[in-house]
Amino acid sequence: MKSRMALVAVAGICVLLFAGCSKKASTPKEALKNMGEALREGDKDAFVACFDANEDQKKMLGAMCEFVDVTVKFEEAMIKAYGKDAVKGGKKSPLDEFKDDKWLDEVEIKIDGDKAIATKKDEKKPLNLVKKDGAWLISAGDMIPPDEMKDMDKGLKMIGVMMKAVKDATGNIGKEGYTAERINQEIGAAMMKAIMENMGNQPPGGG
Repeated sequence: MKSRMALVAVAGICVLLFAGCSKKASTPKEALKNMGEALREGDKDAFVACFDANEDQKKMLGAMCEFVDVTVKFEEAMIKAYGKDAVKGGKKSPLDEFKDDKWLDEVEIKIDGDKAIATKKDEKKPLNLVKKDGAWLISAGDMIPPDEMKDMDKGLKMIGVMMKAVKDATGNIGKEGYTAERINQEIGAAMMKAIMENMGNQPPGGG
């Protein structure tokens, strides 16, 4: 999905398209609706609770949700301080698609017993859901590629470094000498460094 692709690019990791609900979902669409609410509220526990996930996957999903939350807050602060074009590239927030529940109108759901497949318009890869103990859950395996779980500690560390970079950049917004361009350059460099180091490469000029 578009948001999923956007988050992969922003985070250097995955995505977050369909996710989270602390309430038990009686239908697959309700699980997806609750997901949107969890993302909008930045509620990590609610985000994780609606997945069919093991403990390692839950840790990764929680970190992903936190990263999205701090990223959205950064973008909001940038726009408030420097204007609507302050965010590099004029890109939309990862949560723009989830500002309300209209996106659900584009989701087609096919149910087969205790399993369901959700497909969004113009998206090639569907999401699988399963019904357990009367509640519909989203398959964590669809959200987190297996390769990302091979070295979970490394992935979590990278997310942590990137999250710190976003928080540091947010703290510089509005300070003397800090323009939108400077902040975008600094956060971009920090993100690239985190991604390169996670891949086992030394960033250009890095020590």
